[in-house]
Amino acid sequence: MRHCPIYRKGALGCNFECLIISSDRFTQRQVCVFDNFENISTDWVGLKSIVRVERVGTRAGKPDGQTAYYISSLALPASDFACGIRGHWGIENRLHWIKDVVIDENSSQTIDRYPAANFSIIRSFVINLLRHNAFDSLTRAIRHCAHDIKLLFSFLE
Repeated sequence: MRHCPIYRKGALGCNFECLIISSDRFTQRQVCVFDNFENISTDWVGLKSIVRVERVGTRAGKPDGQTAYYISSLALPASDFACGIRGHWGIENRLHWIKDVVIDENSSQTIDRYPAANFSIIRSFVINLLRHNAFDSLTRAIRHCAHDIKLLFSFLE
């Protein structure tokens, strides 16, 4: 892992590292929190921490790496930021990505604010309903249930 070249002095910690291994992915994460704002504009009112997350590993057998930066009004240790960031991406992957990719919410032609919000709630309801009925893949669930109205209504009982 790289050092913290710009913010070495005043770092709250580059001490949180974790290793994640899944079926096609190996990822090592390092989370660094900085509180030295010498070269940062004072326009950032309430800024307490800058967080850097470095992800290095393999995805589908190919090298993969990414560095992301976050700003925060909280002064927390790296491990707490790591949990919060990981939790956020869990929500992103379990809900928003599903709504964007599987249900294709981004291509919705609903322009008016209230119908768009209502359809978003309905999509979330459907996702939760399918998950509640033990479907681990929403793509397969949609294919399985799409033409079986009796099955769909059975979920509501």
